[in-house]
Amino acid sequence: MSTHLNEHLEVIGEKELPRFKYDINMSSVSPKGLCIKLKNNEAEDFIDFEVLLWQKE
Repeated sequence: MSTHLNEHLEVIGEKELPRFKYDINMSSVSPKGLCIKLKNNEAEDFIDFEVLLWQKE
């Protein structure tokens, strides 16, 4: 579950993330968005992250 907070740390949105695609235990927030590790990485020397951006639906 990805949760978006406002400047007062109030929840303003949530999104369920597919567990088969993402490893939520390895994630961080950057100025670019939510960086979350992708599962099924075949290269042992690298960790692949995807940056998720919050958008209103």
